[in-house]
Amino acid sequence: MKSIANPALSASPALAPSRARRIAEPVSVVLLGTLLLAICAHVSVPLWFTPVPVTLQTFAVLLLGLMLSPRLSVATMVAYLAEGAAG
Repeated sequence: MKSIANPALSASPALAPSRARRIAEPVSVVLLGTLLLAICAHVSVPLWFTPVPVTLQTFAVLLLGLMLSPRLSVATMVAYLAEGAAG
């Protein structure tokens, strides 16, 4: 038996995500992740029992690791290290 599909609901090439969009979304996520890391690296919390302050960078690393896929998490950390190495 042949099923009849609704042509309005079928995937059309015009509605499919373009190649540029498929590339731009992960790149923007990585760049926003590195921005979050950079901001959190500058926020320090002084502790009363030690002279070494704690930064929120560790929190940002854990947060990005929990929220992003493993591939995007690694890409974000590598991009952050590359930005730091570039100056």
